[in-house]
Amino acid sequence: MGMFDYYRPVTQQHCPVCLRPLNEWQGTEGCNGLFVWGEGSAAPLTQEVDEEVCIDASRRDTLRLPDRFSIYSYDCPEHQPIEADCETREGVWSETKIRPYSPRRGRG
Repeated sequence: MGMFDYYRPVTQQHCPVCLRPLNEWQGTEGCNGLFVWGEGSAAPLTQEVDEEVCIDASRRDTLRLPDRFSIYSYDCPEHQPIEADCETREGVWSETKIRPYSPRRGRG
């Protein structure tokens, strides 16, 4: 299993097909250390690991997301994954846009 980060958009996001609420978001374009990123913040809010392996808070505060990155949710069992494109401005996660739904190949 590869590492990833968790993401919390500032507004409730929904499946673009059935409008089911999407609450759990992950992505692999950040630091991939099980960090929790919040839209509107520059640095991770926390790190979802045992305390003895957490990086120091002062070091965590220096981490940043790329200018553009993607996140995904599997909360909608019928239309997963739902993907969103995100952007940062001046180092702060500032925008989240749900992509139009596109079924993955091999799904039937």
